[in-house]
Amino acid sequence: MTAAALLSGSCDGELARASQPADHTGSSGENSMRACLAFSAVLCLGAASVVADELRVSNRPPLPNEVGYRPADGATARLNPPSFIWLHEPAAQTYTLEWATRPDFAAAQTASGFVWNTYTHRQPLRPGTYYWRYRFTDAEGRQSTWSTVRRVIVPADAPPFPLPTRAEQRQRIPAGHPRLFLRPEDLPRLRQQAAGPLAGAFGKLQAEADRIIAAGPTPEPVHRGSARNKEDAEAVKYWWPNREQTEQACREAETLAFVYLITQDKKYGEAARRWV
Repeated sequence: MTAAALLSGSCDGELARASQPADHTGSSGENSMRACLAFSAVLCLGAASVVADELRVSNRPPLPNEVGYRPADGATARLNPPSFIWLHEPAAQTYTLEWATRPDFAAAQTASGFVWNTYTHRQPLRPGTYYWRYRFTDAEGRQSTWSTVRRVIVPADAPPFPLPTRAEQRQRIPAGHPRLFLRPEDLPRLRQQAAGPLAGAFGKLQAEADRIIAAGPTPEPVHRGSARNKEDAEAVKYWWPNREQTEQACREAETLAFVYLITQDKKYGEAARRWV
């Protein structure tokens, strides 16, 4: 029962009696009115406390250095499904996202239990207009109100670009190597390209691999570098040069490993191991 309904049911009789002529003391109606007003004040304060304690999405405007809300209200998605992004709520432990083809969210699709303030569905959406909103759950398990509703258009020509779940990603990783940036089934096609239309480009890459072998591995940093302790000027001075030196060694190892995968020449594979 709402506060308004409770007030109505509790005070109607008192207000009716207060409107009747007073008895010989002249205080009956006045006392009833005072009691009803006091009761109303208590209920209103209680209702205000409930509203104040309610978890609410801030819906605040983003700062200049924040990503904001994407897709923006009324925007047309460039990919299908769109990646939904919103501002982080400090009290949030997990988020829930809803999207539907109707603004009342009838037959809505829901994703919940994820910790980041972004979500991309694992399947493309049917072309059309969608409405989306989000809410969060805090550490005590309380759910917030829903956010502002925003509208996005998913055109029929938007390239499909779903994001598989982590479980699906793990299932798709092959047991053999390579398995990250290249897959075993890609190698025959790439070798054919390297020997055919891309022979010139691959020849330059192979020449770079030969130069790397001749020069030898990039040495490890000599001085310790770190940016964690800003008062350690010596460590701060070297942390960025050390980073660049490490990245150079990684690029050299990547070049050697890739050339080995294409040519299957052991000298490149052995060199890549030395760099790593």
